[in-house]
Amino acid sequence: MILPSKIKLNQILRPSVVCLLISLIYLLVTLGNNGWDALAFIRVGGHFDPRVGGQEMGYDGQFAYQIARDPANGWQYVDLPAYRYQRILYPMLARVLSLGSEFVLPWMMLLINLVSVPLGVYLLEKILVNFGQSRWPALGYGLFIGTLMSLRLCLNEPLAYALVIGGIYLYLKDHIPGSAICFGLAVLTKEVTILFVAAIGLYLIIRKFRTGFVFGMIAVAPYLLWKVILFTWFQDWGFSAGGAMATSFEWIPYAGWWKLAGVSLTDFLTMSILILPLVIIPSILAIYTSVRQIIRRQINEFTLILFFSAVLVPFLPSSNILDPLGVSRALIGLVIAWLLYGARNQSKRILSYCLLFALTGVFIWRDAFLPVGTYSNNT
Repeated sequence: MILPSKIKLNQILRPSVVCLLISLIYLLVTLGNNGWDALAFIRVGGHFDPRVGGQEMGYDGQFAYQIARDPANGWQYVDLPAYRYQRILYPMLARVLSLGSEFVLPWMMLLINLVSVPLGVYLLEKILVNFGQSRWPALGYGLFIGTLMSLRLCLNEPLAYALVIGGIYLYLKDHIPGSAICFGLAVLTKEVTILFVAAIGLYLIIRKFRTGFVFGMIAVAPYLLWKVILFTWFQDWGFSAGGAMATSFEWIPYAGWWKLAGVSLTDFLTMSILILPLVIIPSILAIYTSVRQIIRRQINEFTLILFFSAVLVPFLPSSNILDPLGVSRALIGLVIAWLLYGARNQSKRILSYCLLFALTGVFIWRDAFLPVGTYSNNT
């Protein structure tokens, strides 16, 4: 008989538990600093919702909140209705779980993400261990600043990427229909996750066309149908490089970053301290690594995931790449891609480097990554 006191520490202390504890402490401290008001996470701004007063811009979590609060009329309080409504799963799940209670709703949005982050880390652990690797590099995703700030601001990313990782896990278990369903739900949560669908779908088509076609249809058809419905409703397809005031995608690689040098060399050098290690170097290495593997015809599904996750980064809009919070969110998929690639290719070096992403979590201290001047406590 094994007594509770004899349970090995490594059976309890694991990346998913560490992430859960850190996330919970972070959220409790943040709540305490904001009068235990869950709307401090939503950050509703008067610029989009006159009911709260003022002209604060708020942040993206407010749009999911408005949709969940009133699905039929919430579009009046978002920046681009067709664009925001395409990310329908998170707000509707929060609405269903809160039973329509306006008081419970922000708490439920917070709870969904509090569960999603450690769940995603736990599934990454399982994937890493199944490939014979240490589970601890999963912290690179769980403590990445983009992940933590998405939790802090009640954004779509935690649920979307938990579904992506769940889809990967089921795929590796040869449960293709279940994997496709997970990916389909992920795309309805955050459309950029379709890059993972494209990578796996292409790999399956190369191997067996019918399997790849069915996978792609299951994963993408619900999103396409929903887009048609939204177009009928709003007369807009909702294809955009971002929300209100976002600039368009660049045509020249990394122009959104280096063009700043022509405006202000000081600002360019200051931003580069963050942008180079967080964005430029990881994306260039990802493109180089994946393209080299493709040229050598050493292709697997995770090589394609790495390529698809990195190839858009050089063309990110300046409004995104020069925004530390925005670009950290955009890099979440690439962090996951590097972890998967390292595990699949048995590269302990890559997985060790992925742990460096966890160090960015120190920026949660005193909400250092939050957008400035976007929120009023009057909400």
